[in-house]
Parts: sequence; C-alpha cells; structure tokens
Amino acid sequence: MIQPIKSENIPATLRTALREGGYFVLEAVAALSGGDDFVPPSWLPLAGDGDFRAVGREFLRYFVEIGGLSVEDQVLEVGCGLGRMALPLASYLDPAKGRYVGFDVDKRAIQWCRKRITPKHNNFEFKHADVFNAMYHRGGSNEGAAYCFPFRDESFDFVISTSVFTHMLPKEVGNYIAQISRVMRPGGRCLMTFFLLNPESLIFMNSGRSELNFAYAYGRYRLLNSKIPEVGVALDQEAVESWCSANGLTVMEPVRYGSWCGRPNYLSYQDIVLASKRKVGSFVLGRRRA
Repeated sequence: MIQPIKSENIPATLRTALREGGYFVLEAVAALSGGDDFVPPSWLPLAGDGDFRAVGREFLRYFVEIGGLSVEDQVLEVGCGLGRMALPLASYLDPAKGRYVGFDVDKRAIQWCRKRITPKHNNFEFKHADVFNAMYHRGGSNEGAAYCFPFRDESFDFVISTSVFTHMLPKEVGNYIAQISRVMRPGGRCLMTFFLLNPESLIFMNSGRSELNFAYAYGRYRLLNSKIPEVGVALDQEAVESWCSANGLTVMEPVRYGSWCGRPNYLSYQDIVLASKRKVGSFVLGRRRA
C-alpha cells in the first residue's frame, strides 16, 4: 500500500516551490476566466476580507476627508499588501507630481503589485521588506523592533498603515512609529488603524459584545492567540499616543473608533488614528530642532 506523503517530510525549498507553482497555475486560470486585472483572487494571501475595491474606495475617502491627502503628495504605505489602498490612490494622485511607495513583508504581494499596478502607473513603486512576521514572513532576516525603513529622512508627506499594527507587538509598533516620524516631513500626516484598548472597548469586550476576543492580556496589550501573537494584537490607546508623542507626532482628535469591539457608533471596522508631525521649531524625538 502506498503511504501518503506528509507535508512535514517534504524539504522546505520544495514545499515553497510547490506552493508558488500552485499560485502560478491558479493565477493563470483566473486570467483565462476574464477577472479584474487589478483585483487579486481570494485564494491569494493578503487578499483580505470584503470587497477589494470597495474597501479601497472607503479608505481613500478617509485619506482625503480626514487626512487632507493632496493629489501632489508623496505617499508611503507601510504594509501595502496586494494594493488594496494603492489601487484607488493610482486614480487619485497626480501622475506627474504625486508619488506612491509601498512596502510589505510578503514577497508575493510585492510581485503582484509590481506586475499589475506599476506598469500602468510609473509613479507607483513597491518594495519587499525582509522583516520577520510569524503570520506573513517567517523567514524574515530582520526584527521589526529594529527595522530601519529604507527611505531618507523627511521624504514623504503622507503615510498610511492599515491593518498592520493589528498584527505587530508593542516593541515593533513603537519602532515603526519612530520610523514613520523620521521619513515624514514636518507637517506631514499619518493615518493608522488599530484595535485600541480603552475603558469603552474593555467594557464591550468584558460584556461579550466584542466580535474579537482578545483573551490573553499582557499588560498594555492583548492577543487573540497566545501561540501565534501576530494573529491579532490589541494595543493600549495611551501607549499608542505615548509612542506618537515621543517621536514628534501629535494625535489629531477625534480618534475614529471602529465597530470591532461591538460599539454601536463607529466609522469603520478598526480604530482610525490620524497623527501629524510637529513642524520645525517644535520638540521632535526628545530634542528641539533648529
């Protein structure tokens, strides 16, 4: 009797080749079926929940109405995934004056964006970040808590980070906020999403109204899964505001709270925080700038 081959007995390099080969076949089938060239198939990692284009349009509205995004802004997206936010931005940013750069830890996502978006929008660039993440890049050679964004100081007007800090631990988030501040120009804005722990969200969670059960508490953060922390992370709101303040960022009120914890009044699913970098002459990164 032929015994089935167990996946753990297949060398890691072969498993990767088989997996990527499978994606190639599935993508070819999707292309033949006449799908949307810019919308990734649901089986591709990081495709996300909900209508791909609708979610992108929703957040473009937030970028403009809440963040004051200009068509001429230089935009950085931290954790761009498969281009859910890049796609609507490609139709919004001025092709001659506006610019977009996105990076992600998932190489396949970057390859998808380079193949589908960049050829038609040459002011859009996508970079792979070789950073460890137990959910999305277990082979990463850099730790998120020490990763330096590969961009010059003060080179972006607007920074986006959606559904990224919900999969990162506090030390990593603190470093990423410091890096965001570093690469953002004075007066620049950053729109970030979180699962924020505060008295209201804790009441909803404790009453069983929350859709997400962050049952594992570790001081100023909570986890959905204690064995794989990156599955879902909720962060103390005061800690987030403290990291912003320590790095020269001012959280712009009001915080737009989400529906994730069961609150009846909300804007989106996750909590939305807009922060602005203090201009020259104010205290930035613990010292006064000339």
